[in-house]
Amino acid sequence: MRVALPVSRGVVGAVGAAAWERLVDPPGQRLELLFGEVVMNPAPTPRHQMLGWRLAAHLDRQLPGGLVAVTDVEWRIPVDPGRPTMLTHAPRPDIAVVREEQVRPGVPALTEVPVLAVELLSRSDSIDRRSAKAEVYLQAGLRWYATMTTGEQLELRLYQADSGQGWIERARVTPNSPVDLDDPIPLQLDLSTLQNRQRP
Repeated sequence: MRVALPVSRGVVGAVGAAAWERLVDPPGQRLELLFGEVVMNPAPTPRHQMLGWRLAAHLDRQLPGGLVAVTDVEWRIPVDPGRPTMLTHAPRPDIAVVREEQVRPGVPALTEVPVLAVELLSRSDSIDRRSAKAEVYLQAGLRWYATMTTGEQLELRLYQADSGQGWIERARVTPNSPVDLDDPIPLQLDLSTLQNRQRP
């Protein structure tokens, strides 16, 4: 479902950051700004949240110094870098790998392109929403993007941005086929660790 915000005169598909900040998530919904419109999505399910937290922890344990994995964080994308008060997009990746400076106290949202953004897919996600967010990420300069299903059969697909062809699949991971990656950062992706609680 889409809800239009007032569009700034002379700036097509842009919304003032102050107007955006005044909005709050309705009960059972989660708001994102895509192409200058507010999109209301169903709130994540408990399984979605559990898998997202476990995958973020799995990534975070392997990241080099200076990078962290965060969950359900807003990424504010302005019309242009010189006009940070006018936003065209404010997606909320389920997981983002970002520079540690982006999560210091007092920072309300991401403003830099993440190293990696991950979307967890559920049956309630429409094809239009998935493709819209993939397009937003590509336009914003994201180089690495991953999606993971959250049903009984987990599967993660890693994509790399290509200026001529869009998103190119680089790896496919299941609980039975872990993958070692060199890019975007050295990682071992092992989905079997998400199915059972990892204890110290």
